[in-house]
Formats: sequence, structure tokens, C-alpha cells
Amino acid sequence: MHRPPPHKSHCGGSPTGVLVEALVAEGPIMLSPEIGKRAMSHYRIYTLFAGDRIARPTHIVTGDNDQEAIQLAKQLLDGRDLEVRQGARVVRRIKPTG
Repeated sequence: MHRPPPHKSHCGGSPTGVLVEALVAEGPIMLSPEIGKRAMSHYRIYTLFAGDRIARPTHIVTGDNDQEAIQLAKQLLDGRDLEVRQGARVVRRIKPTG
């Protein structure tokens, strides 16, 4: 079976000018500039009663990293402890101030 030579193309007008090489059956390959970007992570924010019981339904937020999720959680503080989780991992427990 004869394969065409690799086609070289710049990635979707990427400002970095990354050269992409791939085997394609026909024509140029088009790649989205989003390829290679890290997906945003999903975090759950729990409002807790004493004894670490969940007080309300969970808030789900998305963020680029743990710090962004923590900042979003702080906006939800209402006098009760909050717990930020990513999957089974506890990111941080946040206690209200004052």
C-alpha cells in the first residue's frame, strides 16, 4: 500500500508557529488552535454543618487550577465551612472569618 509523504502544516494560525507533521490521505490537515491547551477542571464545593455533614446541594464550578476554584468558593461563604474537592481529592477546607 502506497502512503503519501507526510504533510507539513502550521497549526491553525498558531502564534508559536508550531509545525505539525502528519500522514494524511488527501489535502492539508487542519488543527484547531485549542489543541494542546489544558482543559478546565471541575470542582465541587460543599457547604458543611458541624460534624462535617453536607448542608446543601453541591455547587459545581470550573477553573484553570485549585487557586481559582478556591477563590470561587470564597464567594459562596455564608457563615458555614466549605470544602472544595476535585474528584475524591480534598483541595481545601475554607472557614468563614469573623
